Amino acid sequence: MLDDLGDHGVYVEDISVSIRANKGDVLEDQYWELIDDLCEGILKERWGALTDQDKLGQVFEIIQLLPCYPTASFLPRLYMSDLSAAAEVYLWQQMLQALEHHDRLYREAIEYVLWVDFFENQAISAKAWTDLMSAAPGKQAKTRLLINSGPVPYAAKRHQYHELLENQEDHELLAECLARCLNDVYGKIDRDDAQFILQKLRVGPGNKFMSYLKHTL
Repeated sequence: MLDDLGDHGVYVEDISVSIRANKGDVLEDQYWELIDDLCEGILKERWGALTDQDKLGQVFEIIQLLPCYPTASFLPRLYMSDLSAAAEVYLWQQMLQALEHHDRLYREAIEYVLWVDFFENQAISAKAWTDLMSAAPGKQAKTRLLINSGPVPYAAKRHQYHELLENQEDHELLAECLARCLNDVYGKIDRDDAQFILQKLRVGPGNKFMSYLKHTL
C-alpha cells in the first residue's frame, strides 16, 4: 500500500519521527495527505476486497505505526458506516487493548478519539459507553474510559460512578470524573446525584478536583 502511494515523496519513517518529536500533535501537510490516502484506500478497498473487521485491523495497524488523531479519526468513520455486529465487537476489543498499551502515543490517540468522536457525539455516546463497559475493560482501560466519560449521558455512567463510590481508594478518580462532567464543553451531569456523591467523597483537602467541585457544583 505504501509503495503504491510513493508519489507523495515521503517515507513512513519521516512521519513517525515527526509525530513522536511533536508528541502526536503536529502533522505536516504532506504527511497528512499520505495518511489520508492510505486510510481512504483501505476504506474503499483500493488494494483488494476486505471485510469490516479486515478494515478495522488494518487501520489499527496504521494507528499503532503512526499514532496520531488523523489516523485514529478513521475509526469513528468506520463505526458510522454500519459495521457488522462482529466487527463492532472487534472494534471495542481493540480499543480496550490500546488503552492498556505500553506505547503512550498509541494509547493517547485512541483515548482522544474515544472522547471527541465517540463520547461527545450524543447520537452514539451512550451506546459506545455501554458496549465498551460490557466488553470487560481491564483496570487501566476502565480508568481511562472513566476519566474521559464527561460527555457520556449521565444515566449511562451513573452505575459506574456509584461503584467507584463504594471503594474509598477510587474516590480521587470519582472526583476527577465529576469534575470532567462539569468542565468538559459537552459534559453531562445530574447535579442532584453529583451533590449526593460529593458529600460522601473522602478525598484530601488539597485535591484540585474536589476544590473545583465544591466551588462549581
